[in-house]
Amino acid sequence: MTETILAIGVTATCADGSVHDDVIMRLTDGVVIYVTQDGEHLCGDCCVKLLDNAQFVAPMPLIAQAIQQYRKQEAG
Repeated sequence: MTETILAIGVTATCADGSVHDDVIMRLTDGVVIYVTQDGEHLCGDCCVKLLDNAQFVAPMPLIAQAIQQYRKQEAG
C-alpha cells in the first residue's frame, strides 16, 4: 500500500452541508481520500465540495490533479 499525504488541517465543506475541521487529504493506492480525525472517509453524500484553511504539503500540480481525480471518483 502506498500513501501520500497531500494536505493537512483542511476545513472541508461537504455536499450535505456538513463542515469538518482538521481533515487530511491523502492519496492511497491511486485513490484520493479525505479523512476526518475520527477516521470517517468523506465520500458519497458527504463528498467534499469546498476546501478551506488547508496546509498543502505536496507540490501544487499534484494537489490540482488530486482534486480533479477526486471529483471524477465522486461523479461515479
